[in-house]
Amino acid sequence: MQKKIQTIELITDRTKLRNRALYWLSKRDYSIKDFRVKLDKVCELTDLKEELVEDFIQKDWLNEQRYMTSFVRSKISAGLGQRRIVMELQQHGIKTSEAELYLEQMEVDWFEQAQATYSRKYGEKPITDYKDKSKRYRFMQYRGFSSEQIQYAMDHKSNDW
Repeated sequence: MQKKIQTIELITDRTKLRNRALYWLSKRDYSIKDFRVKLDKVCELTDLKEELVEDFIQKDWLNEQRYMTSFVRSKISAGLGQRRIVMELQQHGIKTSEAELYLEQMEVDWFEQAQATYSRKYGEKPITDYKDKSKRYRFMQYRGFSSEQIQYAMDHKSNDW
């Protein structure tokens, strides 16, 4: 059985590239880095891509602040902590200092966020032994919470350990 290899025809026309890019932006916001990666997949002409990116930034169609707002809101609702959100924003081309400043301005109570995430995952189940406690601790670390926030969440749910 042969696999069909799908080749994407690269765009060299300015209007076609602009229309494709507008279509993408109509669906969701992108960081500038992610948008450039997406453009790289359909166009090899560097000048054309850079001109388009600069035009979109100037017209405020490509806005990192707006991207950060929607990204952070979705990650908070998914139960992630500050460390994990900053790390993921870095992967999308947002500077650490910008991400941390933005999160501070949001005035999120990360201790309550940690407790909500812990409760959603473990509910009222008591910690059975040290192995279980370690497993829960690692889960919360992976979600991006600090040691103090994890301790707060675990202490509020189970006083038996």
